[in-house]
Amino acid sequence: MFFMVLSAVVLGNGLIILGTVDFKVKKEPVNVAGTPAQRFVPLDPDSPRLDPTEAEVKAVVVIAHGFGGSQRMMWPFASTFARNGYAAESFDFPGHGSDTTAYTADDAQRLQALDHVVQDAHTRWPGKPVVLLGHGMGAAIAVQYAHMHPIAATIAVSLGDRAPADVHNLLLIPGSDQSFNVWNTTSMRAAVAWVDRLTGTTRPTGIVTDVRMLGLGIVVLGLLWFWWSLCYFLFRRHPLEPLGAHLPWRSVLLVSLAAAVLTPLI
Repeated sequence: MFFMVLSAVVLGNGLIILGTVDFKVKKEPVNVAGTPAQRFVPLDPDSPRLDPTEAEVKAVVVIAHGFGGSQRMMWPFASTFARNGYAAESFDFPGHGSDTTAYTADDAQRLQALDHVVQDAHTRWPGKPVVLLGHGMGAAIAVQYAHMHPIAATIAVSLGDRAPADVHNLLLIPGSDQSFNVWNTTSMRAAVAWVDRLTGTTRPTGIVTDVRMLGLGIVVLGLLWFWWSLCYFLFRRHPLEPLGAHLPWRSVLLVSLAAAVLTPLI
C-alpha cells in the first residue's frame, strides 16, 4: 500500500509539470488562409493573473514540422520561445496534422503554406523580425524559403545531408537522433540563444526550456509503478495458482515482455 501511495505522488508530480509547461503563455488556434496553426504568445508577468495581457515581443518564430509530423510535435519549441519572450507560430503542412488537404509531394504547396504563416506573422507583429525554424522536411522548406525571401534568421533542426555549405553555426548533439532533437533541451537552448543573438537579448537567469517530456516520462513511470504496486498488493492477498499450461508467472512475464519488445522491431 505504501508503494501505491508513493507512485500516486510521483504520478501527481508528473501531471503538475504537464499542467504548468505553458505557464505565462497564451495559446490560441488560428487558421491562416486555410493553413491550421497555433500561436504562442508570452504574457506580461506583471499583469493580473485573471486578466493577463500580452508581453512585448522582440521577434516572431515561424515553426515548420517534419515529414509525417504535425504542428503539435513542435509545441516544445514554440512554448520555449514564448516562455523566453518571443512569439511563435507552429503550423501544419498540407496533408499533415489537422490540415485536411490531400497529401502531395509538392514543395511549392509547402512553400505557399509557409509563406501564408510568415505573412500572418508580419501582419500580427509589424516591424518585428521573423525567424524560421524547421525540423527535417520543414527545415529543408525553411532553408529554401529563406533563400527566396528576406528572413531575419533560419534555424534548421535535423537537416542532415541537405545542410547548406554557408551554415553560420553548426551544432551536433551526441546521443540524440533525428526525431528526439524536437524535444531535446539542448536544441531548444541553442535555438533561443541564436534568436537572442539576433535581437541582442541577454539573460542573467538563463534560458527557460520546455519540460513536457520530463513530465510525460514521470507520468509513465508513476503509472507503471502504480500498476506494479497494485498487482503485488492483489496477488499477495489473493495468490493465484498457475493456470493453462501450468507455467510459472516468471515464464509468462518473460514471454510477454519479449513479445512487447520484439513486435515493433520485427
